[in-house]
Amino acid sequence: MVATSGTGCCQRLACLAITGAIRTTPTAAMEYLLGLLPLDLYIRSVAMGTCYRLFSTGGWRNRGERTSHTRIWNVTGAEVPITTMYGDNTVPYFSFDHQFETLIPTRDQWEEADAPVVPEGAIIVYTDGSSELRGTGRGQVSSLMDCRQM
Repeated sequence: MVATSGTGCCQRLACLAITGAIRTTPTAAMEYLLGLLPLDLYIRSVAMGTCYRLFSTGGWRNRGERTSHTRIWNVTGAEVPITTMYGDNTVPYFSFDHQFETLIPTRDQWEEADAPVVPEGAIIVYTDGSSELRGTGRGQVSSLMDCRQM
């Protein structure tokens, strides 16, 4: 509770400075006018979101009884039941090994009749995308996978 009153005091001072209100103005009224969540609720929502992200990507380590900050998982499950459902999250994987080469022929190379533009055995992928006010779209065609997606 000490942290809650400390954060509330800081946010109240900031609200007073931003609005120029008199010191007797209720904090909740200033927060509403400025579109702010009470700071303790904002911190709690960030903690719950982080807990859910770590749990759903396998980064949450539960060692023994849930005490202290690890109790947030119980609170998250009780207050937001959808977080207890299995998700479809993918852990990012970065590979910086470039095992491919991108060839962009010049106009002269395209116009030469006897020079092959695409090397023998190459995997050819054509992509295109567009964006309009109505939305976005994309398409891809690959020679290796024998697929067309629009």
